[in-house]
Amino acid sequence: SLHTCRDANAGCIGRISKATQNVARTPAQVELPGEDEIEAFIEDNELNERAAEALRTVAGHVQRQVLDQGSLRGCREPSAGLIGRIAKAQKGSGKGYEPEPAYYETPPKDLETFMYDNYLDERAADALRNAPAWVQNQVIAQGSLRSCRDPSAGCMGRLHRIQSSPPAPVEEYPPK
Repeated sequence: SLHTCRDANAGCIGRISKATQNVARTPAQVELPGEDEIEAFIEDNELNERAAEALRTVAGHVQRQVLDQGSLRGCREPSAGLIGRIAKAQKGSGKGYEPEPAYYETPPKDLETFMYDNYLDERAADALRNAPAWVQNQVIAQGSLRSCRDPSAGCMGRLHRIQSSPPAPVEEYPPK
């Protein structure tokens, strides 16, 4: 709750900023590792066959998260460390989602029109502009904020809710 914050708007902006930094890249933004990169990682870290097979068979975005964490050489048991990284990527930081259809960039004109039509203040407009495309699309798809007592606060609430859950597939843009 933001009730304990001295400035609820600043608290909300801070939470959005923190959530944006911690949100895993959407699958459309992830450059999946190639077979050579995976095999080199397995060899460099001297992984046992069970761990190597686990890495080879998980989804590409999970492989990318595991490889991006760097070498397992510092682990007492690198193979166990790999299994732990895979589990963590599938549960927590990776939100456990499988790759979804591509996320379409919100055209800047549509984004600016939405912000203008809904009377968003500078802070809410900046937060929306700086949000990932899949978040922008979902905020806009939920419709007008003009019926809100404070449209800017309504926008911030949408941003927070959307970024707190895994991305949903976007079928097309603009929504019908």
